[in-house]
Amino acid sequence: MTETSCITEDRIQIALGLVGWSSVMVLSALTMATGLGATPLDQLGLRPSGSGLWSWLYHYFVDSVGVGGYDAIQGALAPPLRLKIHVAGVFLLWASVVYFSDRPYGDCVFSLPSSIWWSGLQSLCLYILYFFVLNHLMDGVSMPGGPRASKIQRQPIWDDRLTALNEADKEKWKCMVAEESHKDTEARFPGKKLSGEPSGRQIWSSATTSDSDHHREELIQEMARGGRPYSGFNPSKNPNSCDMIFRAQQIRKYLRIEGNVPPSATPAKTIQDCTRKAAHFYSMLQSDDGHWAADYGGPHFLQPGLIIAWYIMDQPSSFLNKDQIKLLKHYILVHQQCDGGWGTHIESPSTMFGSTLMYVAMRLMGVPKDDPASVRGRNFLKENGGALYTSSWSKFYLCLLGLMDWRGHNSVPPEMWLLPNWFPFHPGRMWCHARMVYLPMGYLYGSRFVYKDAETDATIQSLRSEIYCENYAYISWVKTRHWVSPLDDYSPIPLVMKTIQNLLACYENWGIFQPFKNFVREKGIIFSLDYMHAEDNQTNYIDIGPVNKVLNMVSHYHATGNDLNDPAVVRHMMRVHDYLWIAEDGMKMQGYNGSQCWDTSFCAQALFEANLLDEFPDVSRKIWKYLERTQILSTEVSKSSPAYKYETNEYRNKFYRHISEGGWPFSTSAHGWPISDCTSEGLKAVLCLKHTKCIQVGLKDKSLVGISEERLHKAINVLLTYQNEDGGWATYENNRGWGWYEQLNPSEVFGDIMIDYSYVECSMATLTALVDFKETYPHHRPNDIQQSINNGRSFLKSVQREDGSWYGSWACCFTYGTFFGIEGLVKCGEPLDSPAIVRACKFLLQHQRQNGGWGEDFTSCYDKDYAKLGMKRYGDEGSGVVNTAWALLALSIAKYDDVDAIRRGVQYLMKRQLPHGDWPQEGISGVFNRSVGITYTAYRNVFPIWALGRCYATFGEVLNEKSE
Repeated sequence: MTETSCITEDRIQIALGLVGWSSVMVLSALTMATGLGATPLDQLGLRPSGSGLWSWLYHYFVDSVGVGGYDAIQGALAPPLRLKIHVAGVFLLWASVVYFSDRPYGDCVFSLPSSIWWSGLQSLCLYILYFFVLNHLMDGVSMPGGPRASKIQRQPIWDDRLTALNEADKEKWKCMVAEESHKDTEARFPGKKLSGEPSGRQIWSSATTSDSDHHREELIQEMARGGRPYSGFNPSKNPNSCDMIFRAQQIRKYLRIEGNVPPSATPAKTIQDCTRKAAHFYSMLQSDDGHWAADYGGPHFLQPGLIIAWYIMDQPSSFLNKDQIKLLKHYILVHQQCDGGWGTHIESPSTMFGSTLMYVAMRLMGVPKDDPASVRGRNFLKENGGALYTSSWSKFYLCLLGLMDWRGHNSVPPEMWLLPNWFPFHPGRMWCHARMVYLPMGYLYGSRFVYKDAETDATIQSLRSEIYCENYAYISWVKTRHWVSPLDDYSPIPLVMKTIQNLLACYENWGIFQPFKNFVREKGIIFSLDYMHAEDNQTNYIDIGPVNKVLNMVSHYHATGNDLNDPAVVRHMMRVHDYLWIAEDGMKMQGYNGSQCWDTSFCAQALFEANLLDEFPDVSRKIWKYLERTQILSTEVSKSSPAYKYETNEYRNKFYRHISEGGWPFSTSAHGWPISDCTSEGLKAVLCLKHTKCIQVGLKDKSLVGISEERLHKAINVLLTYQNEDGGWATYENNRGWGWYEQLNPSEVFGDIMIDYSYVECSMATLTALVDFKETYPHHRPNDIQQSINNGRSFLKSVQREDGSWYGSWACCFTYGTFFGIEGLVKCGEPLDSPAIVRACKFLLQHQRQNGGWGEDFTSCYDKDYAKLGMKRYGDEGSGVVNTAWALLALSIAKYDDVDAIRRGVQYLMKRQLPHGDWPQEGISGVFNRSVGITYTAYRNVFPIWALGRCYATFGEVLNEKSE
């Protein structure tokens, strides 16, 4: 044997030995993760102190914090097991270095130490360098990126046509809240009771008598229509509702009791008068239980899903009655665009996603095939290739209806849930909204559910010819799985995901895999149903959102043999109305069961900074009562609900559920899902209220129920456990996955939905809540809180863009994100002259418009680039009151020295205020999943009050002077 061949053989032997050691370490770590799991269970979801693996490892042993195996709540192995995986990685790299090196080695690792150990040291240094670059020199996974190369090019266009609900339809509907809403629902379902805290619940029900006040109705309508010169709906002027029907109802009710309205004869002359008038107006809209109700609609793919579920469940009137169907149909008709299509949301140009679903829903509700709206809608579909080119979520609904063969939809295997929890791509690691949608999708796909009358239903048979360009009977379904229109393709499916989907298609259809598939599929379906049952009970059958609400309901309907009287199916139907809202554009399905706690918490803080809480004591007391009852699993009523059973560590571990008790929700306590920023804003609102005289008196005389320190401590515990390893905070849970998960995003229409990223908004909200709490209660976990604040402050800096801005992921967009970024840094103690804050303020001033305001529209979110024309379509010369308020909130907390710019912004808000204290409803404010807009009608009131109050508190009377 030659010398060269000996050296090569030696290298191979040593490399194989190192690979063997690496494999042993990985297998032992994963075996321990499986065997130990989440033991001890009382440590579930708890991360040791520190900000990196070495500090976590130290505190893991010293403080005995954290599970011994795999923590499904954190999506992480215990620190010792993570260290093992890293050591295995070093050994694997070492093996590569040895194999590809040309230096001679002996026949074992220890025979030539000077060579082998030197290569080992090189490998360790390379490994450390790699992670240093990854963690410190590259953007983190939570950096949103942008601008996008492919920007939105089209604009929605509607006929210039005013439509209005007839007076009889408007007068018959009443928004009921809290206990009254429970009584109404229980009357419609005799013998059945709703579970969960009623506070905050809002539904629309047919009233037996009209509550119109004809004596002052003209004034009421003028105040309710938000400055618009008409009382109906004209999307060509603005496709956003301004909540006229609800606001008219609340103003009417207020005038019967109080009788006085804000003075309207002359505009407010000072900031104080402006904020006082605005607060007076907004107080008129407060619900009896203390929250503010509002339109939270906007997306166009939610309502069709509900209608499809109603149709395949035999159209029960207890689900949707004829009056509701009439208004749901009206909504679809008035939002149809000139090209015949519908957008993904109200400000979106027509897409195949929105158009296919809205067209089908319209036809299912009885709009004839030859109706002009149907003809226009059908033409749009066929001009864009037909329903074979709609996106995957739309295709899923078509499969349920029997309008598409399941072979035309990519696999959603429910057996994925049977994988070990530590598996790198386990569905339990996904962002909860995506996870809870694909859960029932997997059940229904695995069960191959199809509407039982699809082959005999005349409407379904007709639709099969209406929505396709091809003959339905001859479509080669398997070949169409990846077809999607460019109109829908916001997040093109990566090659790796297409490859996996093609392999899954073989798995679904090839006979060789069927015995295994059938065995594991049955078990996956059973687990999926069990998990849906847990989700239903944890949320009192509201569910986390409207999509999984509908699909969970259909799944239970199927599982019970299409039994409408099954208790689970009935409980689902009892909660359908929680998602429905009526405005001047008809009835819609909202993006949640409302934004009650979110809007109310903001309002409390706005009134506090404007020094108005004690000036409106009744308003303040009602807010307190609402927030006290809305803290999750913290009242006797909520603890007596089925949800409380699932708060045990055993259930949380089984169903991947973060701790809930002590948090605050986006909407209602009964909804049951706490969120980091909602918990934070709720906590900050409570702390603000505790400083007011009217609340202190009420707590002292027992007219108000107190919120104990123990309850506040539980809120802090929720917030501290939410913090991610990067120092930031995500939404509902810790980030349990990795950035490469987006390579497996199957949705086409949504961006960044696969994991729960850390966001500037959630991080700022949590940081400021921790700071406020620490100031009020300095002795509770001071070290943990301070370390959390330090880590969070670093995160905020890490996601700031080069131009000084932050991208807003949950509203439009850079003014919003930058407001959160600046406020978070300032409250954490960042010096006002720090480069991060100065750059951010300069960014805002660069985008101040000539009229003194700021403005963006939805394209900022979609394109990840500041809208160059501002809010041109639905604002005022490119400016908008909400964006202006966000910018002013940021500049004032930074005490920025360009007082004239701030004064111009303040005067812009004052100029835009309507005579009775409202502000106009302009463009859409909210966004989610990068590509979908959503309505917050409360923002036009809350944020201007807040901005004006803060600006005056910061700069004083100088702002009342006229700009030069």
